[in-house]
Amino acid sequence: MRIPSLETVVAFNHSIREADEWFEEPDELDRVGRILDQLVDETDPVVASALSVSRLAQSQAFTEANKRTAVLVGRWILDRNGIDGAKYIPENDMELAPLLLQAARGADMSGEVISLFDSRR
Repeated sequence: MRIPSLETVVAFNHSIREADEWFEEPDELDRVGRILDQLVDETDPVVASALSVSRLAQSQAFTEANKRTAVLVGRWILDRNGIDGAKYIPENDMELAPLLLQAARGADMSGEVISLFDSRR
């Protein structure tokens, strides 16, 4: 199964930040690396995508664009593993959005995101 590199995730984050979303605080890239390392043993791309989305949003590793980055990474995992990412993470996903907000506030929403993605199989 294909998992993005840390460099790819950082590139996603940098590509979607707006000009006013850059701050002096450093990104916590070790958090991102640990999340990616945890995905290596996962064999189901749908579960790996759900875990990456929920855990990246929860980690708040970047100073900005954590939820947007999480969505891009989740879709990347699906698309690169032969699954239509738009089916699982459609644009303006009103079911996923509140889960990501809860994750960004520190809640572990992994189970809920996995359940949501499983319902879309």
